[in-house]
Amino acid sequence: MTILRNWSLTRILQVSFGTFLIGSFLLHGDDVSSLAFGGLLLLMGLLNIGCPLGACAVPIKRPNSQEKPASTTEVEYDIVAPNAHH
Repeated sequence: MTILRNWSLTRILQVSFGTFLIGSFLLHGDDVSSLAFGGLLLLMGLLNIGCPLGACAVPIKRPNSQEKPASTTEVEYDIVAPNAHH
């Protein structure tokens, strides 16, 4: 289950701040945007979705010494020039 795995500091902060904003809305009747933003942060943190702090880059796959190198194929190109005769 995604909710119980891979907790990082960023994820904990998302859930904490989201909970704070929702609680602030419920207790003090703050602006509805705090409820919406708090709900968004809370869901992103709980479901581990989104790119918090721009950390959504795909890790670079490094080839193992056991893997075979990818085969390359030579490609031959022909130069096509416009016909000089009309």
